[in-house]
Amino acid sequence: MNLSYKYRLQPTPGQVEILEQLNHCRHTYNALLSHCYDERKAGRGTPTHNSLTYLLPELKAKTPELGKVFSQVLQNVAKRVRYGFENYWARRRAGLKATTPHFRRVRDYSSLTYPVWIQARWLNSEALQDRGSEVEAASTGRGKS
Repeated sequence: MNLSYKYRLQPTPGQVEILEQLNHCRHTYNALLSHCYDERKAGRGTPTHNSLTYLLPELKAKTPELGKVFSQVLQNVAKRVRYGFENYWARRRAGLKATTPHFRRVRDYSSLTYPVWIQARWLNSEALQDRGSEVEAASTGRGKS
């Protein structure tokens, strides 16, 4: 007999902030990827990591919520876009099946990369305890068979 349970996640305010940053990073990834495709269609080739990084202040001006995300995290998003194209070219050269990078849905973008010095600072501060290490889950129903 199989049982299934339904859980409702109740993240702390700090965890909600991180989830919002994750969504902002996903939107940034999709915007930078769109820019890469536009440049390629215009015949100018794929932008480098530096040229993608130079677009970030312009994106921050258009979207004020990006100011809440660390700049180095956004630079890592630009690096992920560039690595997607580099991996595509490497697979093509090796004769393997290759597709260009795809736009990310909510479920497809699930991690942030913080710089090491920020992690060390958080370990010594109370911000880490505020963010919590686990998401509390409350059962919302009985088991079903």
